[in-house]
Amino acid sequence: MKQVRLALLTLFLVMSTNSMANCEPVNLYNNQSPLNEIPIVDQAEIASCYAQTTAQMVEYHLRENALSTPDVRGLWVGLVHKLKRKVHWSPNRIDYSLLEWAIKDLKSQGNCSIQDYSRSMVRVKAGNQLSDDDMVYFLNRVFKKYKKYRWSLRHRRNALSKAYDEVVSSKYFQGKITSSMRASVESMKAYRNKQFLKYLRSQVFSECKALEDVAPNIPEVVSTARGFESDEFIMKVMSNVLTADSPQPIGLGYCSKIFSGQPGELHLMKRPRLLNMVLNAGKCSAHYSVVVGQRPVGEKCEYLVRNSYGTGKWANNRSCFCEFSDGSRGTCHSDVLPLGSKVLGCWVDGKELAQNTFDLSYFVK
Repeated sequence: MKQVRLALLTLFLVMSTNSMANCEPVNLYNNQSPLNEIPIVDQAEIASCYAQTTAQMVEYHLRENALSTPDVRGLWVGLVHKLKRKVHWSPNRIDYSLLEWAIKDLKSQGNCSIQDYSRSMVRVKAGNQLSDDDMVYFLNRVFKKYKKYRWSLRHRRNALSKAYDEVVSSKYFQGKITSSMRASVESMKAYRNKQFLKYLRSQVFSECKALEDVAPNIPEVVSTARGFESDEFIMKVMSNVLTADSPQPIGLGYCSKIFSGQPGELHLMKRPRLLNMVLNAGKCSAHYSVVVGQRPVGEKCEYLVRNSYGTGKWANNRSCFCEFSDGSRGTCHSDVLPLGSKVLGCWVDGKELAQNTFDLSYFVK
């Protein structure tokens, strides 16, 4: 019954007076948009794209409506979701949406307040200038190697030291760790037979609090584009959400292989849009981002994709929207970025994006 109700809501949205055919220019960065206050976080090696996307959707809504606890961090969203679900994908389920699950988990578990979150992470980082995602990736690597060496007769006595030294000197972290973080990982000894996520929840986020006012401030989520929906249907939904009276970012799950070639060089996933078919066939690199704008270009409608690749070079040969070193904003090119500029998003042909979409989520308002 619930799925039918959500389907009817989606159908009503598509049949509204706002039509994709107009492709009305929209950029949620303009004016005093909450989007300007939400940082673009590089997901680094931890692959938290879905969590970063969830956090941006929720934080935009909280800021737009002047609700409490506006700061939402993707790392916290990912931790909460993995602890509860213990699984990333459920590709055989046509009703499955990773964004929908992550948002519901956030509502049930509460947010991590930014003040407590900062104190916890600063303590664990021990003065090193690492992103939060890199910090968790570092701890995860040490934890895995520690469990491995603890079962070795040769290295059992110095398992933690060996694991720590090996990760610090690894290619990815070489030169990034300038201060010792041994004290930060000592508590891993007590978690040698437990899961890494339990260690994080008890140690890294020990000062976080579940906030009672989170759940009622987050609206119901509608998710679609998981089956045989047409490309036109998906584009209409995106355009209607972006041009509504209260526009909002759209959470999009799609195959990022479309960015490995030049614009217009489609890397299409086969229908139906079910992850087990495209992932197992190697035709999809599953990724999540938020869509924050649209514009007409000739007979095409392009959408502004704000990515979790960070603010540096974004994708091959793309027209992008940048913030320049003097604070001004405008069009830039992903392959030739001016010194000191930041990529805020890049434009992608709507059909190209729709043909590779397997999850489209937004809030009912």
